Amino acid sequence: MAQLRSVEGQVELKCHADNFFDVWAGKAHLISKISPNKIAKVELVEGEWNKVGAVISWTYLIVTTSPSSPRWKSFHGEGCIMKWSIEYEKMNEDAAEPKMHVALSLELAKEIDAHGCSA
Repeated sequence: MAQLRSVEGQVELKCHADNFFDVWAGKAHLISKISPNKIAKVELVEGEWNKVGAVISWTYLIVTTSPSSPRWKSFHGEGCIMKWSIEYEKMNEDAAEPKMHVALSLELAKEIDAHGCSA
């Protein structure tokens, strides 16, 4: 039986936590404008922006030299201002950890921070 695993990272931000969270959670549709080289688009699939239960689709870009076929059965992330963690389940033992997803999240946090959290 597959085990749930976790990978984490953290970054120091200059903007206030409330401002960062407002952009990340409340204005996610603007993140592709802040960081177009990492996020191609963010779309509301179901529900309403800023409402619990909304389904949001993120199209993101990760540059890697390894094959790009799916390697994880499932994963979900839970972020905060300084720390990002992703829980995932490997499809097989040879699959690498999704460290690139954490790195992407931390880079996005820096870009939102550099944008001044003023989106």
